[in-house]
Amino acid sequence: MFQIKPLLSAKTLAVTVRQQLNMTFPFVVEFEQDIKTTGDTASVLNIYTIIQTYLKSKSVDDFYKTENTIKFKNTLFGSSTNVFAIINKGEFEIVEYNGKYKLKYRFYFLRHFIISKIMSIIFGVVSQQVGFAVVVFFGFVIINFLISLVRQQGVMNDLVYNIDEAYRNRGNGNC
Repeated sequence: MFQIKPLLSAKTLAVTVRQQLNMTFPFVVEFEQDIKTTGDTASVLNIYTIIQTYLKSKSVDDFYKTENTIKFKNTLFGSSTNVFAIINKGEFEIVEYNGKYKLKYRFYFLRHFIISKIMSIIFGVVSQQVGFAVVVFFGFVIINFLISLVRQQGVMNDLVYNIDEAYRNRGNGNC
């Protein structure tokens, strides 16, 4: 299920896809996907370890674990090559629904909108046309947003694959 939820609108656009994507426009996007786990404490802790290892491999240094989530933050002008570069913060959470476990990945696009606004103002001042600045803003927002969605979906797919792989190898003391 794919849902777009505008902040001030009661209407919801729903399209069936492989997993559910919830979005409170324009700043928060949430992916949710089933994971394989036994659900015991050791398995859940191992999943959090897999997530932390993944974040370290992607050069995310500022992350921490709370009771049931792992949260991370990026600086406003950090690395532009990192898969997490366009988002300013995010969080991973393991939740149980009807005996099945899901990994939720929520991330925030405030940084994306700030950078797009700055770029549109620069282009508007240089071109001395307000209309051009508006076109540039929406162009940056839409293109970068779509690219980011694909990249963050890749993050989710990588993590679910790693978690499911650990579950398959559970005889070796994993999930």
